[in-house]
Amino acid sequence: LKIADGLAARIDTDPRAYAGLVRAEVHLAQNQARLALDALRDAQSLADTWLSHVLMARTYLALDQFTEATSEIDVAIKRRGEATALGLDDWPTYRYFPPVLYFQGLAQEGLKSPAAKGTFAAFLAIKKDGDETGGLVALVRRRVAP
Repeated sequence: LKIADGLAARIDTDPRAYAGLVRAEVHLAQNQARLALDALRDAQSLADTWLSHVLMARTYLALDQFTEATSEIDVAIKRRGEATALGLDDWPTYRYFPPVLYFQGLAQEGLKSPAAKGTFAAFLAIKKDGDETGGLVALVRRRVAP
């Protein structure tokens, strides 16, 4: 939380918004989804970032609020180009986007939608040439296994 405190002390709104995102991540890791939701709402009042929508989706999933999670995921998917510019360096990356498909699949599962299977397949298709075998890839493979 020292990072969040440092960001929150800045004058500009973007660093202060990111302080809220860091706090939300900590709350999620501590299974405090309601506190994460409060931190995210505060952060979004300062800056409407792509990452805040992804974190909102994760938070709503933790609260079993699948419709709300789907709404946040829809925003993140529409604004997917912003996922390439999350770093402060000159090298764009798409690595932050595929987990959104995982979260979308979870929300669809929660809503009992048959689309979840296709969403998980799309996630695995993006990851097929990567070296990741654990983490989300392993979770999705277990979910779609017959």
